[in-house]
Amino acid sequence: MAFGTYQFMTNLKRVLEDGEDLRPTFWKSWLGFSHSSVRVEKGSKVRGIKEGTPAEKAGIDKGDVITGVNGKQVESFQDLERMITTSEVGEILTLTIDRNGTEGDVRCETVPYPVEYRKKVEW
Repeated sequence: MAFGTYQFMTNLKRVLEDGEDLRPTFWKSWLGFSHSSVRVEKGSKVRGIKEGTPAEKAGIDKGDVITGVNGKQVESFQDLERMITTSEVGEILTLTIDRNGTEGDVRCETVPYPVEYRKKVEW
């Protein structure tokens, strides 16, 4: 299921069950990379890095597989996207990265999610 559809369904469920609208919590923060969980067993593989972003400054590379955020395991694209985009702007996230079979951590400070990327990201 596309992540936007997942967000919509999550919000619809919360509205129907609790009367709470979660939309203000979606797509708040960004680190500046595209990723995909296609062809990885766990985590999400970095497909591209936007120049000048926290991801670039932290040394995240294309091909890295992000397997955790703040000690929580990342199973898929949806997990990673939710963990980053619902974080507060300015929050420091510790990403666990598998780079060619070696695991390590990097720290990144989130920035506001750019409006121009909410529709379509092209790298």
